[in-house]
Amino acid sequence: MKIKRMTATFGALEGATLNLEEGLNLLQLPNEGGKSTWCAFLRAMFYGIPTRERDTRTTLAEKNRYQPWSGSPMAGEMLLTWGGRDLILRRFAKGASPFGGFQAVYADTGETVPGLTGENCGERLLGVGREVYQRSAFVGQSGVPIDADPDLEKRIAALVSSGEEDVSYSQTEKTLRSWLNRRKHNKTGLIPRLEEEASALTERLAQARQAARRAAEAQAQIGALTRQKAELEAESAAQQARRDWAQAEQYRAAVRELEKARAELDSLEGETLPDKEALREAQGELAYLNVLAASLKEAKNQVEPARQAVEAAESAAVDPMFPDMDPDQAWRRAGEDAQRARALEKRAGPGLRAVGILFLAAAAVSAVIGALSGRNLAFFVSAALEALAGVQSLLSAGRAEKRRVKAREEILSRYGAAFPDDILARANAYRDKWTAAEEARRGPRRWSAPSGTWRGSGGRCGTSSSPLSGPSLPRQTTPLARPPPCPGPWGGRSGSPPPE
Repeated sequence: MKIKRMTATFGALEGATLNLEEGLNLLQLPNEGGKSTWCAFLRAMFYGIPTRERDTRTTLAEKNRYQPWSGSPMAGEMLLTWGGRDLILRRFAKGASPFGGFQAVYADTGETVPGLTGENCGERLLGVGREVYQRSAFVGQSGVPIDADPDLEKRIAALVSSGEEDVSYSQTEKTLRSWLNRRKHNKTGLIPRLEEEASALTERLAQARQAARRAAEAQAQIGALTRQKAELEAESAAQQARRDWAQAEQYRAAVRELEKARAELDSLEGETLPDKEALREAQGELAYLNVLAASLKEAKNQVEPARQAVEAAESAAVDPMFPDMDPDQAWRRAGEDAQRARALEKRAGPGLRAVGILFLAAAAVSAVIGALSGRNLAFFVSAALEALAGVQSLLSAGRAEKRRVKAREEILSRYGAAFPDDILARANAYRDKWTAAEEARRGPRRWSAPSGTWRGSGGRCGTSSSPLSGPSLPRQTTPLARPPPCPGPWGGRSGSPPPE
């Protein structure tokens, strides 16, 4: 640290400035010229002025002794170099304290020096407290105080024991012994406690790993159940689509029957009035038309759900491995890939390995013969060439094996399969979904009784007699029976599906 300039309003000094140069500075001034005042100002700038000091019969307290003679507030500024940068220290009056205000800034930027306060300024800049400074480096007009100070005694003892004023042998030994006791003292030391914590953490880590394994197993089960749920939902959707399609077919058949009946009615209206028997037969046909109308109304409500079910079944019957393919094409492609994967299960290059081994054996034989024949150079050259050929054959076999494994893994990874049979299983699954979608588009087959009471297309609900047609109504000698009830969605009278 180097002090460059001091400016003081302190005692007899009123805004006075003292510029200091490199090396030792000597002030030669007359009595009352301010020599001791500058020294006291220097101490006050570093450590402040004690506010609790009181006047005695023989001396004035420092806060009263150095009050400016002009009556101005006590203030001071010091420019110094510390840590490679110029600092400006300022002290000024604050409240009842003459030097209670403090400010430390960098001279070049004006930023506050972090961590430097009025209380710790002297100790941070000089490395010692006020009492040690007054009893060592500061020699005032009245001499150096010789009374005891604990901090100074501690520093002197450290110098005697270790040669360093801030490193005491006894204090260091005491600290090391305390640390040793903290580490090894029975079960309360740091090492036993840390060992216990490490054991507990190891146990917790094992439990966490076990929990992670259980979580992974549970996640795998969740994935399998999710896939099973999706398959069941797809199957349920396909079945519902088939039922809805059947009802839609029933609706379309009813519409055709109604249109046909209306056409017959229009034809009858243009003809002469029939006799009573024909009218009775017409009444039966009318009752039949009423039944058809009710069926038509019911079927209208089922067309849109059937269409949505068909779309869902078609969306489910899509596999990116078989784009725009029917089941036969998908099966052929899967069969070819599965056959290739099976063919690649056999190890590649067995002949090359055998040739390589034979070459190496021949090289060994040639080397032995060459050694036995008095180190004949021709045998050693032959052995080297045979060994080289054997190594080349084995390397070629190894590369062929790598290509085989890579080609097989590429085929299986495309299908997400572990074995060739899984490829065919995927093609079978695609066939089932595709067939379900086709059945949903066509709808279930209509069942018709031997009497022809219901047919899926063009049939009618009622008896198997021919519809009204021709120029006149046919005569009927027996009373017209009441038309039978319409079948359910599967063609039976009770609405239950027919036997397979």
